[in-house]
Amino acid sequence: MRSTVAAVLLLAVLGLLGLTNPTTEQFAIRYADRINAELAADLGLEGPVGDLLGGLTQRAIEGALVEQTRRSNYGIASVFTVPRGGEDLRVLGIAGQFVTLSGEGSTRGSTPEPALGAIDGARGAASDPVPTPPVAAVALPAEELAA
Repeated sequence: MRSTVAAVLLLAVLGLLGLTNPTTEQFAIRYADRINAELAADLGLEGPVGDLLGGLTQRAIEGALVEQTRRSNYGIASVFTVPRGGEDLRVLGIAGQFVTLSGEGSTRGSTPEPALGAIDGARGAASDPVPTPPVAAVALPAEELAA
């Protein structure tokens, strides 16, 4: 009886992890939010102007990230690799959370973020699970530039 309960519980946990395994699109949205927040802060744009800039660039950055990000899907978790000059950024996505594995500002062993897309105000802090790359690290596709 105990082994049956343990097996059912294990299957339930694995099923929940499988259902909450982040997609490449979810990762791109999260990372594009980080890039936009960094760009607005670096330019000193806050409030409506920063929101307008973020709205204009969000889709282009997301599209570029979806195209450039490699996802290794393990069913219950995924590893996202973003190619950059130097060391690639590798991020573990599990249960809707993202934790940096390697790359600039790696925070191996840190606590994952509470929610997908959440942005805390502490840019570049050691507790920041997904560091923001320099804006130039995201190359826009040619068709995005022509539009």
